[in-house]
Amino acid sequence: MDQGLFFELNASPLFSICPGPPSALFFGIFIQESIDFFGFDFYHSPQMKTKQTRYEINQKIKRVLVSHGTDLQQFFFSFSGKAASFTGRLCKVSGQDMKHEEVETLCKLLSNIPEIIFLNFELEDWVISSGSGSFSITRKQITSSAPAREQEPLFIQTDETVKDVLKDS
Repeated sequence: MDQGLFFELNASPLFSICPGPPSALFFGIFIQESIDFFGFDFYHSPQMKTKQTRYEINQKIKRVLVSHGTDLQQFFFSFSGKAASFTGRLCKVSGQDMKHEEVETLCKLLSNIPEIIFLNFELEDWVISSGSGSFSITRKQITSSAPAREQEPLFIQTDETVKDVLKDS
């Protein structure tokens, strides 16, 4: 039986010549000529993209946040599976709070990252819920209280001693 030569598709953009049936030779040449004629490269088509790692998607998220001046000391994110989660306080590096329009722009840009299907927000200063292609964004009413280091301890004076309290129990 005549083995002949045929072109084998492999990981490189070029075909390798391997022994095989003569009909495979025609098929390999047809594919190569189709690539040359139509300008379509099977190895670099959008459908053949490699799956991006979690690290690469986190980089995309960080790039969006940093490009809009988000303070990453107070705002935290994580990507796993198809969901991106966000926690903390959403403010700028300058210390200013973000405006509603800026938060909306961030949400839209984050949702445009193709690998992210779900966005989960648990923020201190915003309530953001995402639906199918839309967002509900509302600023939380924050009541200000003194930071813990500025608060003084509260001492309650009583006439009871420890023995009296223990006796009652």
